[in-house]
Amino acid sequence: RANTVEAIERSTHGGSAASFMVELKDDAHHRVRANALRAVIRGAELTSEPRGSAAAARDAAESLASMLGDDRSMHRLAGAWLAGRISGPAARGLLGERWSEMLARVEELARFDDDPRVRRRAKEAAGVMTRTVRSEWAGVRFAPPEVTP
Repeated sequence: RANTVEAIERSTHGGSAASFMVELKDDAHHRVRANALRAVIRGAELTSEPRGSAAAARDAAESLASMLGDDRSMHRLAGAWLAGRISGPAARGLLGERWSEMLARVEELARFDDDPRVRRRAKEAAGVMTRTVRSEWAGVRFAPPEVTP
């Protein structure tokens, strides 16, 4: 199912499948959930309706925050993966203040999570997020790597 979510996002370039993806953002499977949230955020970046995209991105940010604080380690792992994949300037603009909160939570996971896989993935994500900010300060665009969860 997670692969299907990715395929739908790729075939529609994120935007036209957003309503379908919103339904999956609270899925019980960690990869489905992360891929659906990524599609919603990417779709919001591409849409021409700023008001609707901002609302969708805020909703996705809430869901991502939920993943990062989930009791299930695989959901935290997928949440850390997602945080590292949506750290570009457009997503940061859509997520607003939630982006800084997300970075703080990812850094916390990197230091203190009980699961070593979550700590490793969160450390990678925090590095990507930090490099993105630093590259923006320097006027250079940093593109996060494309890797599946």
